[in-house]
Amino acid sequence: MNKKTILDFFKKDSSSYSNNESTKVNVLQQHPECSTSVYSNEKSGSTNVKDVNIFQRNPECLELSVSTNEQPKKTAPHPDDPINALPSNRLEFQARITRGPFQPNFNIFPRTQCGNYSRSFHKKYYSEFKWLEYSPTTDSAFCFACRCFSSNNLNVGQKETAFTTEGFNTWKNISESLKKHQKSKSHFHSFTSLSNFLIKKPIDVILDETKEKALSKRQIERQGNRSVMHRHIDITILLAKTGKPFRGHKEREEDSNRGMFLELAYLFKKYDPTLKKHLEEGPQNATYMSNLIQNDLISSLHSVLKRQLVLSLKNKKISIMADETSDCGHHEQISVIVRFYDESLNKPVEYFVLNQLGLSWLDIIAVCFDGAMAGNINEASCIRHSILETVANQINLKLRTLKSISTTRWACRYEAVAAVKNNYTAIIIAIQTICDTTKQSEVRAKSRGLIFQLKTFDFIFALNILYPILLLIVKVNSCLQAEELNLLTSTNFIQFLKQKLYQLRSDTTFFNGIYCDTVKHCEENNVAIPKVRKRKISTKIDYSANNQYFADTKEEELRVSCSNVVLYDLLNGLNDRFNQETLNLILAVGNVLKLEPTIENLLCLESAFEVDCNDLNGEIQLLRNIPGVPLGSTTKTIFHWIEFLNQNNQKNIFLEFHKVIVLFSTIPVTSCSCERAFSKLTMVKLKLRSTMTQQRLDSLMFLFIEQQMTNNINYDDVIEEFKVMTPSKRRLEL
Repeated sequence: MNKKTILDFFKKDSSSYSNNESTKVNVLQQHPECSTSVYSNEKSGSTNVKDVNIFQRNPECLELSVSTNEQPKKTAPHPDDPINALPSNRLEFQARITRGPFQPNFNIFPRTQCGNYSRSFHKKYYSEFKWLEYSPTTDSAFCFACRCFSSNNLNVGQKETAFTTEGFNTWKNISESLKKHQKSKSHFHSFTSLSNFLIKKPIDVILDETKEKALSKRQIERQGNRSVMHRHIDITILLAKTGKPFRGHKEREEDSNRGMFLELAYLFKKYDPTLKKHLEEGPQNATYMSNLIQNDLISSLHSVLKRQLVLSLKNKKISIMADETSDCGHHEQISVIVRFYDESLNKPVEYFVLNQLGLSWLDIIAVCFDGAMAGNINEASCIRHSILETVANQINLKLRTLKSISTTRWACRYEAVAAVKNNYTAIIIAIQTICDTTKQSEVRAKSRGLIFQLKTFDFIFALNILYPILLLIVKVNSCLQAEELNLLTSTNFIQFLKQKLYQLRSDTTFFNGIYCDTVKHCEENNVAIPKVRKRKISTKIDYSANNQYFADTKEEELRVSCSNVVLYDLLNGLNDRFNQETLNLILAVGNVLKLEPTIENLLCLESAFEVDCNDLNGEIQLLRNIPGVPLGSTTKTIFHWIEFLNQNNQKNIFLEFHKVIVLFSTIPVTSCSCERAFSKLTMVKLKLRSTMTQQRLDSLMFLFIEQQMTNNINYDDVIEEFKVMTPSKRRLEL
């Protein structure tokens, strides 16, 4: 076993370095070949996220999460998407025809390269061709009439598969092709059948009067079935929003606790005649109370909400925040938050996502990744804690709580070092007391090992040199986490911290004071002060790139191999996280908020946000003469500006200025928003629920976190999604 040296106290843990670094916010330039795949589950193991420097010209594609055991799934198509088969049930087919063609209204449709031009579908064709529908899944157009009534006997040998089954996507000649199809015989016959279906009665109803009564009765039953589904959806939403379990250990009728889903359903049955009639008089093989139906309802809710989120993100500039943790089943779970500017709310909003949403890196302006905080937390026993308190009272010491070393938060690192430094004597005595009184050989061995490590010159020196350095860092860190962060002041604090660390590295007084305090502390605690072993420089030819340097004293050795190395690594870390381009961007936005930008600030914003610096400068000159503008350089000033421009309806006048503040507000400061998902995760996936599938966990987490979206969900959309999942021959008419 290799002997530990002083450098071991400052070495970065290889596992934590790759996963658990501090929060990094990266502003990306657009790259046309990048696409993202967001997926949530990864078996035990770390997620390697490649960091991209700010304003890197050709950033590599970042993979937010890579799963080794499952393939990422695409967003489920809308139930009315033309690629889905038409309902075989008569009443459901009639309802589908009544809803009309599926015409999603996008501002920008996917583009296809046709020669030297990029062409796409356009929503203007909806108004010209009422029968036209579009499938976002396959990026193709269909004819609603021909797709629904292509089986007409008059269309034998004349059916066009491009507008019925395969889809039309030759956008180069789309106008001529649509006009040609509209004049075809097959379209004429299909459109006539569609008109007759909507206006006239079916032939079997005309020939048989009882048929109409039977259809009316079936329609009433169908509406009743949908009412029952509304109640099941209400129960599912209630349990999902509160994070409660659905299933029971035993779900037979004679069992006292059959799970919350069944218990709530039978509770509502007492007061709801519709649900009572369904459970008592309806088909017993279609009560829709089974665990499979529960999973289908959860998946249907998740699919509808996810589709709404995808529509909200269309053509929006977004930022992505991600963090990682392990659940009670020892699976790595990644929380991904999408942040974008919502024009209806006039502020940035954040949404929790897990599965692939089809996002493009062309729309992503920043990413913010925090370290994966995996690991076990070992709690100290009450007996050992009482021993520590007893020792503290005996030596008249104010006890401070010991902290675990955090791999992501500088404040926690400072508190951990400060707690050990201030409680050093009490810790030594407490561990020695435990070692003398315990009867467990394993505890005794660990206690002796801890005492041996604590009573070393290297450990005490590490405490003394880290304490003042971390104190400087935590002060700047608290400033950067202030609620009203001043952009200009924050950049100054970062520069001051860098200058101070450079000064400490060249200041011999700082190191001499640390070394003297360490020697004094060692003498007070009977810790041996090591001496440097004299070594001779080898006379042989050395082909190594490293220089042979041997210090004459311990003080000189620590200055060269420890103090300078620590300060050098800290400065490199600060330069990586707060490089000059990042600081220039923050400084530029701060000066723009004060309406005092320089030429360098305008050029920086032009490069970062693709604005015209001349137009931006002209808009700022006009804003200076408008009374009552919200001047300032804090983060709240950004939202005051957004509110000011929207209230006076001036955002269309000051386009470049509005674009700068909106895009900057979209960039996340930290990935703390991801941590709210972790607290929800501990409530959803408990030890008693650790065997649930990843798909079910994804759906429940989305419903649990995005409760506002869940409250506003359309129940009819959920039922239509449920119908797609379940074959019509195995379910009720819905």
